[in-house]
Amino acid sequence: MPRLIAPSKAICAKALFSCKILGGSSVLSITSHIAIIRAHSAVRIAFLAVLLCFSVAQTALAGIAASPCDPEYYNSLRSRAWLEAQREITQNQNLIVKPDSVLEYMCFGQFLNVMAYMGGTDENALFSESTHWPSPAQLGSKSMDTALTKVVQGAVSTYITANFSHNFLGGRLTTAYTTLGSVSGAAGSSYTCANMQKIWNAAKCTDFIADGATDGFYTFEQYRTTERRTRPTACDNTGPPPLHGAGATGSRWADTFNSATVDANTPWQEDNLATFFNLLDPANCSSALQISTGVVVVRSKQTPATYNEKVCVAPGCRYVPTGLNAGSCTSAP
Repeated sequence: MPRLIAPSKAICAKALFSCKILGGSSVLSITSHIAIIRAHSAVRIAFLAVLLCFSVAQTALAGIAASPCDPEYYNSLRSRAWLEAQREITQNQNLIVKPDSVLEYMCFGQFLNVMAYMGGTDENALFSESTHWPSPAQLGSKSMDTALTKVVQGAVSTYITANFSHNFLGGRLTTAYTTLGSVSGAAGSSYTCANMQKIWNAAKCTDFIADGATDGFYTFEQYRTTERRTRPTACDNTGPPPLHGAGATGSRWADTFNSATVDANTPWQEDNLATFFNLLDPANCSSALQISTGVVVVRSKQTPATYNEKVCVAPGCRYVPTGLNAGSCTSAP
């Protein structure tokens, strides 16, 4: 009768595709995850172990997914990042107002009137309005006004109308600069402009969220449905979404919002999440979760005289015992 010897084992780990020899013996058995070899000699053990490890390795490779990530999930993360950044950019662009023209602040038209008056009086007259020259060199008492209107004021009015045709502070104030129609060097013309001081005070004393429709902090949904950058003119929020390629159409906010939002239309499978918010509601202490502390309380003047202490998880709720292992959570003092 042959003598039995202690068995040896060669184990192939499926994940690492490696073998390990533990002894020597006679029977071969294989499971779905581990190959165990028993043989009469160390040589046969090693040979069979190598073969089985390659076999298990091939089986394991067939079960590995082609990609470790769901690209739709990545698109959702990318869209969420865009929304976070765009919300901050949008609000900054709304609260930082467009600068007004310095020509508006200095009331440039008043300068021209003063120049026309000071340079056009007979005692200080420039050549164009001088009465010291006989006709036809004498051009008239309004020739300086006409020259300044056509050469200077006309160009200034066109520039301001084209670039600053809105109220002060980028459209936030209720007042605007009135461009000068024509230069008038009338007697007594003087410079009395205080626009810069008034606008500075208005900007310094403006409270935060001066306009409740645009200046607050809003949810992604609110930014998606309402453009907050309205001054001096509203931004156009249509066109291809930046994260979906040039071929996509629709609102930049809307399409990106839909990709980032977890709802019934999300293109990737969401994991179930149990929040247990109902157990943390301080207005509903009766359903608050109770946790035993392991402390036994013994009292001499209240009932129950002995009870197992517990704490209520919900904030603002306290445990009131009614027996050794019974009680409820309440918000009453």
